[in-house]
Amino acid sequence: MACMVYLWDYLLTLGMEVDLVWKSKWNFMKGLYLFQRYLPFTDIIWLVLSCLSYIFPSSYTELLCRESRGNFEGGRVSEGILH
Repeated sequence: MACMVYLWDYLLTLGMEVDLVWKSKWNFMKGLYLFQRYLPFTDIIWLVLSCLSYIFPSSYTELLCRESRGNFEGGRVSEGILH
């Protein structure tokens, strides 16, 4: 549910992001914004992979999810940057 809310928020603000960010010149703040904006998507990818490991237990996704031990770092790194 939380992933869907995050994706919905992303889709609602994508038009403004394209107009205000993507068309601007590259600088530190633009890079930081894009890093901050897209890093949490890695959490969604890991979450989907962890769900797939339960459906296909012999697949490569199980190994990936065991290595992460359920820790999704995108949100933590983003919070660390903002503080």
